[in-house]
Amino acid sequence: MPRHHAPRPLIFSLLDSPAFGGAEQYLWAHLEHLNRCGHPVVVASNNTQVKSIFNDRIKQRQLSNFNVIDAPYLLDAIGNWKGLLKFFWSVPAALWWCWHQLRHLKQEHRTIVCYWAGFSDRLVFSPLAKWLGCHLVWIEIGPLEPTFAKNWGFPRWLYRRVQHLPNHLVTTSRFTLKSMVRAGLPANKITLVYPNVSVPSLNQLQQWHKQGQSWLRDHQLDHKLVVAWVGRLANENELEVLLHAVAKLKRDQTLGKIQVVIIGDGPERQQYQRLANQLGIQDHLTWAGFVSETEKFSLLAASQVFVFTRAWELDGFGMTTIEAMAAGLPVITSRFGPQLEVVDGVTTGLLFTPHRANDLAKKLRQLASNISLRRKFSARNHRTLQPFLTATSLAQLDQVISSLPTN
Repeated sequence: MPRHHAPRPLIFSLLDSPAFGGAEQYLWAHLEHLNRCGHPVVVASNNTQVKSIFNDRIKQRQLSNFNVIDAPYLLDAIGNWKGLLKFFWSVPAALWWCWHQLRHLKQEHRTIVCYWAGFSDRLVFSPLAKWLGCHLVWIEIGPLEPTFAKNWGFPRWLYRRVQHLPNHLVTTSRFTLKSMVRAGLPANKITLVYPNVSVPSLNQLQQWHKQGQSWLRDHQLDHKLVVAWVGRLANENELEVLLHAVAKLKRDQTLGKIQVVIIGDGPERQQYQRLANQLGIQDHLTWAGFVSETEKFSLLAASQVFVFTRAWELDGFGMTTIEAMAAGLPVITSRFGPQLEVVDGVTTGLLFTPHRANDLAKKLRQLASNISLRRKFSARNHRTLQPFLTATSLAQLDQVISSLPTN
């Protein structure tokens, strides 16, 4: 007799996001893995860029039974007061939309796992999903206290009403996990699944380096000591700290050979370019803009130093640090939150005081002028990355999904 396997549960995810950044990349990695394991996936998003990137990756990686649909709402209980008013106005229509989607999916799939990351979406839709018999997995990216403090404590009140509903919770760092426990979530329902990277083969690394060197030659930067920065050009990523640090090296011989390549785009790009002009460092900056994943790793592999400036109170991890380390780069990062789970400041990279350009300038000078220190950090990268390897993280995700009750 042939053995019949029960179909895998459908993974239904909501992605209410201003842009495609680290949190979106984290969710994508999970959904791609679950899809390759046989789970059908449906992702709903209201962001055109995010939907385009997801659809492109689905096509490029030849994924099947993976669909992206429109979410015609924008819920925001943690923005400004105008966003909160819009939240209350939008909730009835959003609930109707979610009810319609889940009822439709229930007709074709016996079991649905709602794998949800958006804060407002989870709080509004979770009671409905639970009532319809779905399993709930919440993803907590950043610590809860700063979010709870917004809008006169309304997010905290709403969270308390529904925090018992998820079957399980996933988080990106010990930093956030501790915050969740402080908020009263049971530790035995929380699994730490670090953002993950795959360590490239020597051949892949050499190919990236060759492509990156070609890009640098095209921009007449192949003779420079390249410092890479990756991120969305938005206030929370604190690019201005790096710009001020570079300005503080203007009278130092170190600056003459440093070129900062800024990889990414965002709403504050013109603001940062104006600041660079005011500081007189525009000749030491190259704006690469938004690039593909391959281009990003190529530029990282051809650089000499990576800098991570963010020390945001809502930070859940900051995976560009481990991506840079996977590409072989020594790193300088902020002495804050999740970054301390990657870099110790002595053996695995340098740490600078958050928001302090003076300290970052000091660390830049130290690493730029000491090639043996750069080589030491690079040589230890692969050992440091062990907890963040793809196989390790995705095995933990498999345990989360397999632990859910069967209908």
